[in-house]
Amino acid sequence: MMVDDALPPLTKEFVSIGAAAALGSPHCLNTHLEVAREFGASEEQLLLAIIIGASITETTALSKALRVYQEFKEK
Repeated sequence: MMVDDALPPLTKEFVSIGAAAALGSPHCLNTHLEVAREFGASEEQLLLAIIIGASITETTALSKALRVYQEFKEK
């Protein structure tokens, strides 16, 4: 996947950073942050990739919890 040229290497690193943040994998996150920095990513871009990944995870958890709560209320 990383050698396929459908996406630029830095874009792949941003996706990987977001996924590592979402999964809570510090080793993967650190690795992809380093590689992205080597490809020229700015600190702002790195932080945004982390925030996007983490936000998706939070949104997923919240939406699942709110559905359960709604079903609970309707009983």
